[in-house]
Amino acid sequence: MSLLFWLIIILPLPLAHNSRVTSAFAENRITRFHMGVDFSTNHRDGIPVVAVEDGEVVRIKSSFFGLGKVLYVKGESNNIYVYAHLERFRKDLERLVRSLQYKNKRFFLDHFPEQKPKVKKGEIIGYSGESGAGPPHLHFEIRRNMDIAFNPAFYFNVNHNLKFKGVRLLSPLGIFDLREEDTTKIPERFNILIKCSYFVHLKIAIDNDTVAVVELDSIPYSKNSLAQIFYLYEGGRYSDSYLRLTGYKDIIPPVVKKTIPEVKLATGLHRFIVIVMDLQGREYFFNYSVKVERKGLIPTIPKKPLFTEYGVIFPDGSIFNQKTGTKDDIYILKIEKDKSTELVLPGLKLKFSEGSFPWDFWIGVKWNRDTVTLLPAYPPLVKPIQLTSHLGEIYVRNGNKVSLLGIKEANLKTLGRIFYARDSLPPEVKLLHISQKKIIFSLKDDLSGILADSIKLYIDGRWVPAEYDIDNNILTYRVLFSDLDPQLYKGKHYINLKIMDKAYNKTIFNRTIWLK
Repeated sequence: MSLLFWLIIILPLPLAHNSRVTSAFAENRITRFHMGVDFSTNHRDGIPVVAVEDGEVVRIKSSFFGLGKVLYVKGESNNIYVYAHLERFRKDLERLVRSLQYKNKRFFLDHFPEQKPKVKKGEIIGYSGESGAGPPHLHFEIRRNMDIAFNPAFYFNVNHNLKFKGVRLLSPLGIFDLREEDTTKIPERFNILIKCSYFVHLKIAIDNDTVAVVELDSIPYSKNSLAQIFYLYEGGRYSDSYLRLTGYKDIIPPVVKKTIPEVKLATGLHRFIVIVMDLQGREYFFNYSVKVERKGLIPTIPKKPLFTEYGVIFPDGSIFNQKTGTKDDIYILKIEKDKSTELVLPGLKLKFSEGSFPWDFWIGVKWNRDTVTLLPAYPPLVKPIQLTSHLGEIYVRNGNKVSLLGIKEANLKTLGRIFYARDSLPPEVKLLHISQKKIIFSLKDDLSGILADSIKLYIDGRWVPAEYDIDNNILTYRVLFSDLDPQLYKGKHYINLKIMDKAYNKTIFNRTIWLK
């Protein structure tokens, strides 16, 4: 592994200035892996983005969501380089995109050019931005045949300090956090979690026998969703999630190269060693001494109920591992891996199909008149949970974020606070700015949210490609080309904006304006 690390070619950075990595390859994104690396732009838009290899543009995308404005460049090595969240493309590519948007009368675009534009290594191909999701940054991927993502850390000379925060054991007797400076008393049976980020290779051995290996080298897109069983997400920053190293049986995440279904040790002393390689190929060693005992164990107490394959561990130290029951106003249900299970609540039915979880798992339910809280919010799901309701629109709230799941039915990939409501109010529109270069609106919808594909803006009777910033609820039309775009000359102009929310409430905004 260490030798191979240095055999891969080093590419230039895709940003035209020195940059630091803010999110690493394979980080947790709750329902998926992070399939590239994020480079900081110091919260600025418009930083030049350059081609890392000679090649040709094979795909161009433009969207309000996800990766936003994206370029896919196939290099001479046959690698496909993905440059995402761009503010704009280089001029000839921007003109091509604009022309196709006018032709289709649609901002969304996924175009595979027949005559593929050429790029040269080091040439500016676009400018960084914040299109799609997230603040200003550059998301960069390396793919092969579009279906496998490779870790860019093997191709770039980038640096980020390793973050290693320790080893945790999940067991039928509770949680046990290992300490380097002392011998930790642990039970006989357990599974291993590690909190570690900004690494490429990790191995854990017990008494010189390797029990688990993780390599963050590549991930097939077909197995991207298995991030949900690899990470134990507890909220906060994605990189702070625990990684599950053991406990897998039939379904194993692609980054786990070696594992066992469960660790079982004899009573007595044992030694753990964790070897981690950082983004620059440096190795770190972490050593732990443990003693397996059957009595006198002192587990770590969680701050809130922790749902595991062994049951639910509560902050008072108790463990619930029955099939059904109630504890602290939480109704607890065991979902068996090989059985289909239905849970019927007032106005709501949940169906867990066979194999929804990779192992037997417990969930918790709390409800009142119009809200059902399903715990944990981010469970290790392999298949979505089917939800049906006769009460209308179904929403989920996680933290401050409210999302419409569906109307009368939905497929859940995450849980949380689910509630019912009827969105009868149309979106609100405000004109914030108008000049000869751009028009800016604010859009507001308090419940179901704006249906992005419904946005239609007309200037003097002609459709124009307006870009919607979903994070800030800002809609902007920019005049880029004098021969393509409707011009905002001095004088009278007529603005017509049509939008709809996800509950199909419509707003039509008409305004006659004078530009001086």
